[in-house]
Amino acid sequence: MRRRLTQSERAVWAAGTGTPVNAVVAARIGVAAEEDQLRAAIRRLCERHPGLRTRITGRVLTTADVDVPPVRVTDGDWRTVVEAEVQTPFAFGTGPLSRFVLLPAADHHHLVIVGHHLVADGLSLVQVLRDLLDPPDGPPVEIPAPTTEELVLAGALGDAGTTSPTGTLPSAPVPGRPAAGPAPTPGAGQLRVLAWSLTPEQTAAVVAGCTAAGTTVYGALCAAFLRAFADLDGSTTVRRVEVPVSLRPMLGTAVDKAYGLYMATVTVAVDLADEPDFWSAARTIRRRLVALAAPARLRADVLLARRVLRLIPTPLLRRLARRPRPLGYDLSISNLGRLTFAEGSPSRQVESLHLAVSIAAPNHRVLGVATVGGRLCCTLTSYDHALARQVKEIAITQLLKAVRG
Repeated sequence: MRRRLTQSERAVWAAGTGTPVNAVVAARIGVAAEEDQLRAAIRRLCERHPGLRTRITGRVLTTADVDVPPVRVTDGDWRTVVEAEVQTPFAFGTGPLSRFVLLPAADHHHLVIVGHHLVADGLSLVQVLRDLLDPPDGPPVEIPAPTTEELVLAGALGDAGTTSPTGTLPSAPVPGRPAAGPAPTPGAGQLRVLAWSLTPEQTAAVVAGCTAAGTTVYGALCAAFLRAFADLDGSTTVRRVEVPVSLRPMLGTAVDKAYGLYMATVTVAVDLADEPDFWSAARTIRRRLVALAAPARLRADVLLARRVLRLIPTPLLRRLARRPRPLGYDLSISNLGRLTFAEGSPSRQVESLHLAVSIAAPNHRVLGVATVGGRLCCTLTSYDHALARQVKEIAITQLLKAVRG
């Protein structure tokens, strides 16, 4: 593989020279690990997904002279490993832009998969996990990984001028100014990971409650956490959540199992003064997200970002990345969705899966969500662990209370 970076990749690359831009998946697998087998499987997997062993020279992404991703074996708490890996940078010039950490135990193991966000989204790391546990039959066959820009320029996501059934692109106004957010707690400033899971019974109740209320689990999670921030800072005005939107369902089979970055981000706002009811806020968030994530709108956003980034020189992008500013939203929520594994396959032994993503600004918080084995697995990465605990307790309490009615 050898190709020039796209404009969006160049922006991520420039940002990564100032601070890590990593995605991390940590899976608990209910069998003991075979270290030698894992290393051999990763070597074979690099033939299927060349993006696992890439580096950047100049503005070119290449697999030339790049080693197979390393596997570090350690013990201890997987959360501590994730906290270290999410903020450990990659060496762009030598690569590879991925790595693995194995935490073995007598009857299970944790596998931590780390990829630079320039070449991988969260679903790419999940695909790597699937392919490691359930390797395809026969010799490895490379899966092409076309870039989002390449696909959009070829016509993916539809025509940017396409209209909705009402005759215009769906509107989703962002009202007012964002709230300032809660004040930092004493001791804030160290990156920490807070991980938890709902029980299968709680997860099933949340899914049923959201369906009955006419919204989604994602909409309910957004409402719960935004209301929690409002409770803590006393502001029931406009709250905002950043939403990473997977483009894979819209780009089709070309990227179904590809290892790459296929996502866009939108910001959804809700005025809690106008939406005091939990379920009303959740429905409003869902409706606005659907509007912002319309394929034609996302296509227009991708093309606009490409044009704007072409005007910004790389040194300026790097300087901007080294000066992180407070963000205009309360948190980002990245949902991998409900992950299913084939009956009788080794991947059925995945008992939990947690997603963590690098954070840059002092008030940057990322909630990673995945449903595995009937459990909603959540991971909140932040620089203020005490505040994260408060927000989590309030949000989950509100969510379960709303479900119970």
